[in-house]
Amino acid sequence: MTETPQKRYYRPDEVAAILRVSLATVYRRIEDGTLPAVQIGAVYRIPVSAVDSPSDFTLK
Repeated sequence: MTETPQKRYYRPDEVAAILRVSLATVYRRIEDGTLPAVQIGAVYRIPVSAVDSPSDFTLK
């Protein structure tokens, strides 16, 4: 059997759905530094660990 690799990053739209906030809120928090993200070209990716332990940031 082969194991499915675990996801390490979320797209901003996935984070918005998980946290039940708007996509604009996710981008605002990335820009102000309260939501850690990696920028690859023009695309952002948010580490799963940042979403799994949201006590480190506030999206309100």
